[in-house]
Amino acid sequence: MIGRLLAVLLPLTCAGAAADRKAAPAEGPFVSEAREWIARARGFRQTMKEDMDALGPVMAALEGPDPYPAAPGLRALKERQGALVASFDSGWSRFRTSHYEFVRCWQRLDRIREALMLGGRGAEPLLASMVELERAYIASDAFITRGKAARRLDADRYKAELRRRQARDRRRKGALAAGIVIVLALGGYGWRRRRASQVSLPGYLIERKLGRGDKGVVYEAKDLNLGRRVAVREAVLDEAQSVAALKHPNIVEIYSVLREAGRVYLICESLQGESLAEVLAAKRRLPLKSAQSLVRQVCSALGYAHERGVLHRGLDPASIMVAPSGLVKVMDFGIPRTRTSPYMSPEQHSGSVSKASDLFSLGVCAYEMLTGALPYKGPRLPPEADAFMRRALQAEPGKRFGSAEELSVAFEALPATRGA
Repeated sequence: MIGRLLAVLLPLTCAGAAADRKAAPAEGPFVSEAREWIARARGFRQTMKEDMDALGPVMAALEGPDPYPAAPGLRALKERQGALVASFDSGWSRFRTSHYEFVRCWQRLDRIREALMLGGRGAEPLLASMVELERAYIASDAFITRGKAARRLDADRYKAELRRRQARDRRRKGALAAGIVIVLALGGYGWRRRRASQVSLPGYLIERKLGRGDKGVVYEAKDLNLGRRVAVREAVLDEAQSVAALKHPNIVEIYSVLREAGRVYLICESLQGESLAEVLAAKRRLPLKSAQSLVRQVCSALGYAHERGVLHRGLDPASIMVAPSGLVKVMDFGIPRTRTSPYMSPEQHSGSVSKASDLFSLGVCAYEMLTGALPYKGPRLPPEADAFMRRALQAEPGKRFGSAEELSVAFEALPATRGA
């Protein structure tokens, strides 16, 4: 009887098991292995992300416009670059380690992805996770490309900055060595006696005396810091401060005002060309167009200075420099003459000076440019030019031209008549 019961129940049990297998599809191939590699990849992805976040600020510094703004000298530059690179290399090494492990996991997952795509129980969520990991893989590759580019950019900029600063230091050392050689070459008792009577200013090598006139002594010097030629002239402090503020293309630039041994000195730009006095000595007189160009530029300088309350006080051909290009530079603002001059206005002889005084002096210069002689001693002028000179050289300041611009416009209007 037991045997008959078993014979009936056994087929029923087998049929039930077969029905269960048919109802639940089998788990696809490599599912278990994929789960394991996905778990590993996620762990390394998190570590890699933390390394990327830590490395971001350093990489941004390497990519910035100027990673070395606070490194004035070569030593400081090298220390700053060394610290920046060491920080980058340390973070980069950690990132590459976590990236290597993540990529190894991803490569294994990529190989078994096709098998998972055949279907099977549990494959679909794993494939979705692999898409997420693939995005992380692409982002990490882009980060590596960016990091290599930032490192190359920093290396190139550091080399260029290093060469620039080395060249600057060589120039400074060369200038200092040249100065020492000049001093030694010109040594001797006689030279020391001559030097004792000259100016000595810190940072400048006084090379020679350019000249002495009724406005003082002018020296040619070399700026030992910047390696440029400059002119040095003694001045009064109040005048020096007001003149140094003048910045105009037709006014000699004042680089600085120095006080040394109780005296005040103007450090001015060194000019190329000749003074108007030298030009007139060689040519005697100028064509009207050339004279008009000179007067126009001098008026521009005087007008600019007058608007700022600065008077020239001693305008004459020696204080007007003419460059080979025709550019005019007016110098010696605020430095009065130490003796009488034919370019002085009548009121200056009694100690009074104003804008009209400067315009009178320019009128005398204009007359000399056209005739080759001083007023009242030269030839007769055409009517238009004569009328201009009568107004420019009026004895009473109020009857002269009211401004430098008015004088310039009137002189510019003179016709090119013979004799003018």
